[in-house]
Order: sequence, then C-alpha cells, then structure tokens
Amino acid sequence: MEAIALRKLLRRDLITAVLADFARLLPSSGSLCLYDRDGRVLAAYPAPPSPEPVEAIRAVLDGSGVVPFPGGVAEPLLVQGRPIGVLVGTVVDVPPLPARKAADPPAFHPLLRALAGALGQMATLALENRALALEALDRYRELNLIYRMQTELGAELDPDQIATRVLAESMRVIKATRGAILLLSQDGQSLVVQTCEGLSLERDRYPATEGLAGQALSQRRSFLINDLKRDRQQGTLEAHARSLLFVPLLVGERALGVICLFDKKGGKIFTAGDEKLLNALASQAAVAFQTARQVEERERLLRQQIQALRVEIDEIKKQRQVAAITSTDYFAHLQATAQRMRQEFEEET
Repeated sequence: MEAIALRKLLRRDLITAVLADFARLLPSSGSLCLYDRDGRVLAAYPAPPSPEPVEAIRAVLDGSGVVPFPGGVAEPLLVQGRPIGVLVGTVVDVPPLPARKAADPPAFHPLLRALAGALGQMATLALENRALALEALDRYRELNLIYRMQTELGAELDPDQIATRVLAESMRVIKATRGAILLLSQDGQSLVVQTCEGLSLERDRYPATEGLAGQALSQRRSFLINDLKRDRQQGTLEAHARSLLFVPLLVGERALGVICLFDKKGGKIFTAGDEKLLNALASQAAVAFQTARQVEERERLLRQQIQALRVEIDEIKKQRQVAAITSTDYFAHLQATAQRMRQEFEEET
C-alpha cells in the first residue's frame, strides 16, 4: 500500500469532534490525541499531552503494539493492516504507580481501542473512496485521450506525422523523459525507428527479434520494468535506460510496431495505470498506421495502373497515327512508286 498521510484521509474538525465525544466517556479528566505517521498532531481534545509521548508513538509505529506509559496508553490506527497513525489517551487522576502494575494498561484501554478501531475504519473508507475517485479520474483521462487522438489521427495519413503526434502525447500524459516509435518493416525482419525524442540512437533499425522491443512485438504484450540495472543488454534500445514501458502496436493479432517510453520524470516509476493508458493509445495509433499503410499501398497500385494505362494509350495512339498515315493517297502513291522502282531494279539485275 502506498504511504498516505492520515491528514489526507480524515478531516481535522470532524476528528476533533469525535475525540471530544469520546473524551467525555473517560473515567476521569483526560485527553485524547491523534498523531500522524510523521509524529504531527492531527487532532486533540482538549489538548495534546505535555510532554508529548514521542517514544511511545515511535514504538507503536515500529510495530510494538500497544505501548503503556504513565497516565495513559498509545494505540495504533490501522488501515489495511498497516499503522498510519497513533491514538494516545491520557487521564489526569490516575492511581499512583505503586497502586497498579506499570505494565498494566489503564482501565479505559478498551474504550481507546474501540475508538482507534472506529477511526481506522473511517480512514479505510476514506482511502477506498480516494481510490475510486482516482480510478474514475484515470478512466476519464483515458477516454478523453482516446477521443482526442481519434479526432487528430482520423484524417492523418502521413506515418511520420502520426508517429510524432502519438509519441509527443504519450510522453506528455505519462511524463516520460524519452521515447521512440518503431514500425515493422515490409519484410517483417526489422523494427525501423519512425520517430524518437530525447534519444541518441546508434541505429535507425533493429532486428525484429532483438531485446525487449522484439519480445513485445513477437509476444504481443507490453513490458513494464522499473529497474533495469540487471536487465540491460548492450546494443538494444533498453541499454541506456533505468526504467521502461514498451507496448506493441496491435490491430487484432497483427503487430505493426512498438511504442517505447523511458525513464519517467522526477525519478518516479511507471505504473500499471500508465501501462493501461499507453495500451489504449497504442490501439488508436495502430489503426491510424494501418490506415496510412493501406492508403499508401492503394496509391502505389494506382500509380502502377496509371503507368500501365499510359503505355497502353501511347501504343493505341501510335497505331492510330500509323493507320492515319497509311490510309492517305500520298502514302499509296509512295507505295506504288517504291514497288515500281523495286521491279525495275530486279529487271536490270
């Protein structure tokens, strides 16, 4: 579970009111105080203990469980089984230590434990709501991105322009520092660099079976790796990266290429949400690339047909010109003259 500050889950005014209600149930004049993981007071009623039980709080956060101390007890506040805060309860009028064992928790300990459990449930519910909100935000971001890319790529037929737009949008949304888009060559043997950003590549094409890009292409699956120290392969795309996210460009089961992102900004790691978002973007890009290739292929065939038609038209023109010449009286006169000259020559010889 990601470390989340308790103050981001529970409102100070609400928790103060809850502590005030529970403080009235204490056996004598006392106080309740809720601490965050960093040791700061989130809420207290009527006031934090003085001096504050710093050592007890640290002991609870370290996993020592309930920690008694003079005049009170510290109880962990658990969310998904992990302590994210400490609830401290103290009373003013307590029997002197000789009257009870120092290790015995005070009589109000069950009440404090119940309150800690209730606050833990409130924090858990707030965390779940936060996760749902983030998921809804991610879904909105994904749908908005897909719609925008559909609009931008729908009329684009230049593979270079498609690659430039897709890579720029991928790096912006996922916050990658570097990236590249490689497309499969016509013979299926190479991955050709269509565009790149922030990379100094030694080659403009790579074997289609080489490195993680080749695996993403052949296996039709994405790769997300946030520690490449042991996985680097010299000469491959991933040789200079610390972390990467590779996603294949797929149209059905046909792989057209790979989108490669490297090293997220701020030293952060690529997440499953990033992978999902890039897969959605890759689906749109793959359709655009396929459409561009189909149009390019149709244009190539059309040019061939036009060239063949031109040759045929030229031949027909020649035939018509010849027919036009041979059908004239002048051409007939020339033929007759040539025939007479041929006969005279034969008679002389």
